[in-house]
Amino acid sequence: MRIKNQQMRRQQLGNPFANESISERRKRKGTTDFRDNKEIIDHGNGYWTFKAIDPSKKYN
Repeated sequence: MRIKNQQMRRQQLGNPFANESISERRKRKGTTDFRDNKEIIDHGNGYWTFKAIDPSKKYN
């Protein structure tokens, strides 16, 4: 068996997820969907926290 050693281009090394969209990655990981499902908490010091209203709502 012979394995061809392919060198990766600089662009591929910089972004290994270039062949997959963000929504596809979110679906695969089962992350919480924050679209119309978030509460924004302002800490008053320039920082905000995004909290899910319904954490069981996942990307489909």
